[in-house]
Amino acid sequence: MRKLRMLILVGAVVCCAVFAALALASRTEWAGNGYHLESGQNGFLNHKINFFLSEGKGENRAVCAGIRGVEESCVPRGSYAVYDLPFYIEGEPYLHNHDPEGGYFHGWYE
Repeated sequence: MRKLRMLILVGAVVCCAVFAALALASRTEWAGNGYHLESGQNGFLNHKINFFLSEGKGENRAVCAGIRGVEESCVPRGSYAVYDLPFYIEGEPYLHNHDPEGGYFHGWYE
């Protein structure tokens, strides 16, 4: 009976550790509801982090997502822009409104 309890306890601890690791490794939203950019305007995180993926989506707007000073990926209205590297980089994720009208945007990094 004690071995069964110990096995269940160890299983629960391992399960919690796995879920915690997955939660820490998931993408982080840095630009969300109410993040407005005018036409041609850039939006930055305003501090450097270590990450490998920058993603953005405009609310019915064309958007570019990338790493400030490195490169970007641009897509038309209604699509997700993803700039993905095979390695981590110290930099700053950013969004660019590539649409002729201002609008609201979401941005993530991982």
